[in-house]
Amino acid sequence: MRMVVVEYERSPEVSKDCCHLGLALGDEDEEDDIPKLIEEENKKHQVQLDAAWINELVPLAYMLHPYSILTCIGTSTISVDHLFVMASVLCALRGRTIQTSVAISTATYISPYYIVLLPPLALLLRRKQEGAFSSYFSFVGACCAVMGALMYTSYAIMGSWDFVNAVYYFTFTVPDLSPNVGLFWYFFIEIFDQFRNFFLFLFQYHMLVYPIPLAMRVSHRPLFLFAFSLGYIAIFKSYPSIGDAAFYMPLLIIFHRQLIEMRNLFILVQILLFVTVLSPIFWHLWIVTGAGNSNFYYGLTLAYSAAQVLIISESMLAVLKQDKKQRLLSKKRD
Repeated sequence: MRMVVVEYERSPEVSKDCCHLGLALGDEDEEDDIPKLIEEENKKHQVQLDAAWINELVPLAYMLHPYSILTCIGTSTISVDHLFVMASVLCALRGRTIQTSVAISTATYISPYYIVLLPPLALLLRRKQEGAFSSYFSFVGACCAVMGALMYTSYAIMGSWDFVNAVYYFTFTVPDLSPNVGLFWYFFIEIFDQFRNFFLFLFQYHMLVYPIPLAMRVSHRPLFLFAFSLGYIAIFKSYPSIGDAAFYMPLLIIFHRQLIEMRNLFILVQILLFVTVLSPIFWHLWIVTGAGNSNFYYGLTLAYSAAQVLIISESMLAVLKQDKKQRLLSKKRD
């Protein structure tokens, strides 16, 4: 994760943001050149300090995140997914199409929801390559080839295609409704059987609605789009874990210059702390003592998901607001 931050700090996107910040300072007082030069020099120094501490803070935030620690205590295999996902974005930042394809295809092979990360990775690769369309097609073709090779290898090892039903069909049809931190289990317990397939299609299909429109809107910020996509995967996948939330939240620190515009961040963090503390208590009341019921626990999972929705929504609004300010400053400067 630290290597991803280092590569991002070298990217033109960061330089462009810093340039606009300098313009903003300069526009405040154009009549006096000396204060402007001093402020611009201080801003350059501040950017260097930002790069220094952000390189250490992001990996530390991931490793020391309470959800990451709980994931390790629970010996979850979600860290394997994170390994391949981070490898894919690191290779994309370095412009390595084949390695990116192998990494993201492996992550998608393990968890099919990571297919929505293809657009931001393609945008990252385009920055390092001259031909936009050729880079897209070569990347998608390489991903399909690697995914096909992985599927055939599984077939050769297992001797049948039964693993497809056991892994992918199981993920998309949600037959196991054991309580978890997701949104699916309680909804499909309560819903009538004749409506199950319809709502199952809606719950799973809407994940595929976001990637292309978002890629068109924030194509100039592919790494932010990558982190944002991880956020809605963590919220809307059928069997999420707290490790998914611990993965994308530290990545948002990279964009601290833009996310300073976020509102209600303190309240959202308090909601997550509230849910984290009360969830095991309500689980114990419901499952162990029988003093509570499923509504208690599901109410907390709703609050947990709502807080995450607001976090990624506020982060997107903050980035769009920052982009609007940059466009206005550029027009004013011209």
